[in-house]
Amino acid sequence: MSKNPALRKRISGVFSQGIAPLAVAVITFACFYPALHNGFVNFDDKQFLTENLDYRGFSWNHLKWMFTTLHMGNYAPLTWLSWAVDYRFWGMDPFGYHLGNILLHAANAVLFYFLALELFGKAMPITSQDERMKTQVAAVITALFFSIHPLRVESVAWAAERRDVLSGFFYLGAVLFYARGQVLPSLTAYILSLLSKGMGVSLPMILIALDIYPLRRIGPDPRTWLKAECRGVFLEKIPYLLLAAVFAAVGFFGQHSPETMRVFSEYGWLPRMAQACFGLAFYLWKTISPVNLSPLYELPVYLDPFAWRFIACGITVLILSAIFWMIRRRWMPVLLVWLGYIATLSPVLGFMQFGSQIAADRYTYLACLGWALLLGGGLLMICKRNVRERLILFLTPVVFLFLLVLGVLTWRQAHVWRDSETLWTHALSIDPKLVAAHNNLGVELAAQDRLEEAIAHFRAALLLHPGDATAGGNCAALFQRQALASAKAGKLTEAHAAYFKALVLRPYDPRIHMDLANALKAEGKYQEAAARYSIALQLDPKYAPLVYNNIGLMFAGRANHLQAIEYYRQALKAKPDYDVAYLNLGNALFMLQKYDEAIFNYRKALEINPKFAEAHNSLGWVLAQQGRLPEALQHFYMAVTYKPDYEVAKANLRIFLTRAQNKQ
Repeated sequence: MSKNPALRKRISGVFSQGIAPLAVAVITFACFYPALHNGFVNFDDKQFLTENLDYRGFSWNHLKWMFTTLHMGNYAPLTWLSWAVDYRFWGMDPFGYHLGNILLHAANAVLFYFLALELFGKAMPITSQDERMKTQVAAVITALFFSIHPLRVESVAWAAERRDVLSGFFYLGAVLFYARGQVLPSLTAYILSLLSKGMGVSLPMILIALDIYPLRRIGPDPRTWLKAECRGVFLEKIPYLLLAAVFAAVGFFGQHSPETMRVFSEYGWLPRMAQACFGLAFYLWKTISPVNLSPLYELPVYLDPFAWRFIACGITVLILSAIFWMIRRRWMPVLLVWLGYIATLSPVLGFMQFGSQIAADRYTYLACLGWALLLGGGLLMICKRNVRERLILFLTPVVFLFLLVLGVLTWRQAHVWRDSETLWTHALSIDPKLVAAHNNLGVELAAQDRLEEAIAHFRAALLLHPGDATAGGNCAALFQRQALASAKAGKLTEAHAAYFKALVLRPYDPRIHMDLANALKAEGKYQEAAARYSIALQLDPKYAPLVYNNIGLMFAGRANHLQAIEYYRQALKAKPDYDVAYLNLGNALFMLQKYDEAIFNYRKALEINPKFAEAHNSLGWVLAQQGRLPEALQHFYMAVTYKPDYEVAKANLRIFLTRAQNKQ
């Protein structure tokens, strides 16, 4: 390096403000590039994005839904807004949604670089240009260890996990502002983080840890915290604590349902403590050895807290806690990182168990920031001390080789999320006993008409967990489908038996009643189907639009279009932006030769969903009957464009195109 101080300062400034953060962003983007070619997967993408119309726009109804809903127990209005922007630009092309995730994650990597630079500067004051350069290199290593670690793949390559990267952006901003002494911007960023996802409720504890080290605003001894000079530090945390409490309560309320939350009577304190220790040890181990990562680590149906793996994890957590406590006077940052790690993970360690997972890679997005800082800070400390050049020459290639390995593993892991079949086949290669993976792979195979393979996976799920009503219902649906296709009474008997077995396991599950009602409707057993629809509606009023729409279809199937219209209108009253109900209402009005009203409803469906191929086809047909061939042809063309395998629309396009040509 040049001995000219001015030149060295200039080089250092360029590296800090330009080259280094740009390199961090580019490397991060490159490692996640394969995700741009991924599609949506049947793992929340369906419920959040592909079958959800509520976020697709900026009307008052859309915005009201975004800011008032607890969709699937989650309150994340800013995330919904970001998806609304994606929809405006990309429609339902998954490329745009994945691009947004990757860009946000790259931005987080850059923010974390500047945060590391700030904290390292506070911890180890910079006294020369050489030290400044070393600090900047350490910050780059810190940012890349976080951003290109394979544990980040789930949060970035999974479209539905936009919540992680968006909330992480504002979370890092909140910490960076706080480290610079800008409390008001920090609070604003914290609010935005919580409005993206509530995972950051532990931030007040993290800020107190930073106040101890490296900000040194309070001492490490809690006995000194009541002194006058420390009170202001704690008083300024009150707004953070209030925000955390409010969003924690919202999150608990959103997830508090019999379907998602396991009560203490069936899942006591001892299993929950065992799960918490498992999570703490598991995430730390995967941070060190990020191989065999899976989209699902399933919670055992019956968790035995005395099983060897849970005992081993408990002992590991106790030993690490004891070691970090004993070395606190000499290595205080290690203890603070450990405590921050526990605090950040605490909402998802199983103390309040939601869902079927015992752990999830996405939960590490914020929790492992401390380990990255510890790695970069440790390397910086070694390099700033008067160590031999040989040690630095040895450490440099080792560190960059380690980062290269992480990048390659991340590149490979991003391919796992390409599509549903790839995702769940990978999950089963890691653990063949995953009930949910068998179920989800079966659903994907069924969608590809590979029915026998799908049934095999549903049966495998039932063998692993005979009480799994989801697998039973899925199996029943395929038996029903096979029976209707082949007219085999035996398949119908199997289907009905599977449905009723599922209802014995979950008599109050409205989804199973809905599935059985749909099956009965398909068989023409309208009265029995209506009774099941009624039960589903009583169990959960949110099914009202679907129930009324399906009952309308039953009346339409019996040519009772007037009665069908009444039910379609009830469906639209329950859900004013229900595009399918507008289509069916239009079809019923068309059958009654009320063409203008039919056209109005088809256009309403297309206002809500401009790429609704069936609505384009139906509108084209009515317009053609009125002799408005140019308009009709335009809609037939749109139907085929948005749904290339839509044979009815293709036939209509050919017929009326020929008719139009003959008129010329």
